Amino acid sequence: MNKFIRARLLNPLQRQNFHHAWRRSCRVSGFFAKALTGRAAAGAYVVFPLVALAGWAILITGAAGRPWLLLESLILFIALLFIAAFDALYFLIPGRCLLFLTFVDVAHEFLSGAGNLTQHAAAALAGYIAFRLTDQAYQYFRHEPGLGQGDARLLAVAGLWVGFDGLASCVVYAVISALVSVVIMLRRAPPLHARTAIPFGPHLACGFWLVWTVGPIAIV
Repeated sequence: MNKFIRARLLNPLQRQNFHHAWRRSCRVSGFFAKALTGRAAAGAYVVFPLVALAGWAILITGAAGRPWLLLESLILFIALLFIAAFDALYFLIPGRCLLFLTFVDVAHEFLSGAGNLTQHAAAALAGYIAFRLTDQAYQYFRHEPGLGQGDARLLAVAGLWVGFDGLASCVVYAVISALVSVVIMLRRAPPLHARTAIPFGPHLACGFWLVWTVGPIAIV
């Protein structure tokens, strides 16, 4: 938008919000570039971009002749990338992204006629309740918040997309990703301690993407 036109259309508060949103968008867009090169604090999240690229390789190989699957996966990928970076930077999962992913999956269910919406909605509810109960238990024993409502909502969206079959695997993959990040953080300064806040959203997004592209963990 031209600076002159923007100055005419936006009042000072709106201009301030516009610049603030622009700066945040720049930080978010550059986050995983830093993660791939291991720079600064973003290096602790190197797992996500590597998993994202590997997931795309597997997805493209198995999705020949299924352009709608690739389009849906691209939408999911961009949203999860933004969610992961935003939570890592600001300890906040943007609700609009979650609403958008909910709308995309519900629209897909109606258009495809797969008939899985009821089951997946139940999985979404189960995921949300499980994380909220976990957070309440953590607060009861530790007297401080554990998992945020954003994490519970993200798991609910994951349940809506992958159903009960992939819900538990999302959490398992996320925990593994978080452990890898903690190991990386332990080798950096300042050192971690028991009350160090670690955003779980990037790892949950990583688990979500892994289940979508690679599949849930097979239990023999």
